[in-house]
Amino acid sequence: MLKDKLSTEISKIFKNYLKEKYNLELLVFAEEPPNLKFGDICFSFPLKISRDLKEKPFEIAKKISNELSDLFFPHKLFPASPGYINIFFDKNYFVNSLKDFEEEKERKKEKIIVEHTNINPNKAAHIGHLRNAILGDTIVNFYRHLNYNVEVHNYIDNTGVQVADVVLGLLYLEKKGLEFLDIEKLDYYTWDLYSKVSKIIEEDKSYLNLRNEILKKIEEGIEPEKSYAKKLSERMMLCHLKTMERLDIKYDVLPKESEILNSKLWDKTFSLLKEKKAILFEEEGKRKGCWVLPLKGKEEFKTEEEPDKILVRSNGTVTYTGKDIAYQLWKFGILKASFGFKPFYKYKDGKIVYESTSEKSENDFPFGNGDLVINVIDIRQSYLQKVVKEALKLLGYDKESENSIHFSYEMVVLSEKLAKQMGFEELKISGRKGVGIKADDFIDSLIE
Repeated sequence: MLKDKLSTEISKIFKNYLKEKYNLELLVFAEEPPNLKFGDICFSFPLKISRDLKEKPFEIAKKISNELSDLFFPHKLFPASPGYINIFFDKNYFVNSLKDFEEEKERKKEKIIVEHTNINPNKAAHIGHLRNAILGDTIVNFYRHLNYNVEVHNYIDNTGVQVADVVLGLLYLEKKGLEFLDIEKLDYYTWDLYSKVSKIIEEDKSYLNLRNEILKKIEEGIEPEKSYAKKLSERMMLCHLKTMERLDIKYDVLPKESEILNSKLWDKTFSLLKEKKAILFEEEGKRKGCWVLPLKGKEEFKTEEEPDKILVRSNGTVTYTGKDIAYQLWKFGILKASFGFKPFYKYKDGKIVYESTSEKSENDFPFGNGDLVINVIDIRQSYLQKVVKEALKLLGYDKESENSIHFSYEMVVLSEKLAKQMGFEELKISGRKGVGIKADDFIDSLIE
């Protein structure tokens, strides 16, 4: 994307400047500011070189900003305490770049995969999910306008703890049978149930153990948890698709987390990680029995207190990040999956969205094999997205790592007035706490 391309060019300028001016070899990279009021991107390297230069970090940032301001024109550099260089991009630069893209769009043949929305299939969509879907759909429309081959993914985490929480509530606490999942407005019912179960688990840790047992049964395909989770997820998927269709947001394929496991795609990924010696088995300490991706000492993870990431827990279950790495490898066509696809839902305009299935398809569907992968995920997932990029790099796929783009965004927060009107004590949206505005209710209010 334009922002990532520009960020890379600016990083190279800073790197060359430090080499020529101070004879310093340093890995320089752009970071996402915690708030857009601080800039579009920022750099923290003045903090790292202050000891070498025997100057205060802020003075270094100020000096470099002044010396390079003309070179960076029309973009603006601002030093910030304690030693950051914040950069605001010139908006006209992007407008002109779009014009250049227009002139070259006939030459675009790369395939771009855009993954967005990704709502946990356990409750109704809320306005935070709408932000993700609208941003993702905007990116899709932008690239399609430029004649790129764009494939839209909506990843379904149908084996995660959120689904396990609702299965615990319906199957264990309320003793609801499978037929209960056919009720209307199931997504609204489980919205309230999910927050209720979350509170129960918080107050009584014995339910946490039960939730973990349910989660393991879902992953291992043990009944009745397997069928209950499957039907629950499918009902939620349908609710979410219909909600987004109201805004003309559509998808090409719904890859499901269960297929990452059932199709042996994770097994292939696990074998590859071990073969390339990209992961370590912890034999002692608090991570004893876990398979870990070692990231300590890597430049981009120096600010993390515990940079190493567990991919396989000591009980044998795979973490979200492990499955995300497998999924990313498949999206680039590095690993071939043995799962197939079948129609899941037909939109009003006749377009069909497909879901992944553990059974091989008769037809050869052209999903995956992207040249560029854009994941639209909120800013809280920045660390995990960096882990996925680094995992590809450790496996030797530098190009694919470079072409893994995290399009991040800030969270939706309710105003104090609105939160008070709705009886919420918190401003941050949290499905787990039942705090938020359901997407369909919001769309209804706009229509009215």
